[in-house]
Amino acid sequence: MHEQFIPFSALILQKGEERIAKSFLDNRVGASISNGHLYGKCEDAGFVLCRGDGNIYLGVFDGVSGNRYGDFASRTFARETMRHISGGTPVGAALELSEAALCKTGKWKSAPQRRKPACTMLVAEIAPSGAAEITWLGDSFALALTDTNSSMKARQLTVPHEAFWNMRASETDSATITLGKADRLLLASDGLDFFSKKEIWLEAFSYNNMWWPANNLIKLAEDRSNTGNTGIREMKVRTDSFDNKSIGTPDDRIAIIYRHE
Repeated sequence: MHEQFIPFSALILQKGEERIAKSFLDNRVGASISNGHLYGKCEDAGFVLCRGDGNIYLGVFDGVSGNRYGDFASRTFARETMRHISGGTPVGAALELSEAALCKTGKWKSAPQRRKPACTMLVAEIAPSGAAEITWLGDSFALALTDTNSSMKARQLTVPHEAFWNMRASETDSATITLGKADRLLLASDGLDFFSKKEIWLEAFSYNNMWWPANNLIKLAEDRSNTGNTGIREMKVRTDSFDNKSIGTPDDRIAIIYRHE
């Protein structure tokens, strides 16, 4: 079935750019990103890529705010990783090559040793069959969302790493899953952590055009942040329940949602 796919790629670096993916694959991929409030710039970045072989790749990178040039790190990884995967490089190797490119830059070399530019890494590789592999480092997360016999299920595929800014691209973890027809896959930075899984599931299954739930989640997160109402809900890590607890207030957010057909 991959003959129907036309190679496509889109970097998502700032508000407005995510709209270029709105009609991608018959609205099966939607993305949204915030402008960032605390630093006046968004330190998150992402990409959407469809290769000619029918494989789809989604990437999310969240710059470390406490380090210098978090935005530079996330954008470098987004550009370089997408470029290498486009050329046929496996995801793990592409992330390592992206890290090598970052380490060669003047901004990385000039930063103090304990404040080198760094970011989370999260890439999903999805085959036309629905077989998907998630590769990650850090606390950005991936959720598989299904609707089985009108029973909602949200499975978190990632487990966050502690002190990941000291880890290397060669230390990524991975998880596999097979997506069924109409299943959704969400990739997001930690700025969406305070939503419950139930809220995310309801948004994802309220639309067939995936741009809308992605945009709605980012907008709702920003609204809560502006009103100081961000510490209400968060999915509990390592569980599939719809439990809630409170956390702090991340300022930047990116969400990419894919609907399998």
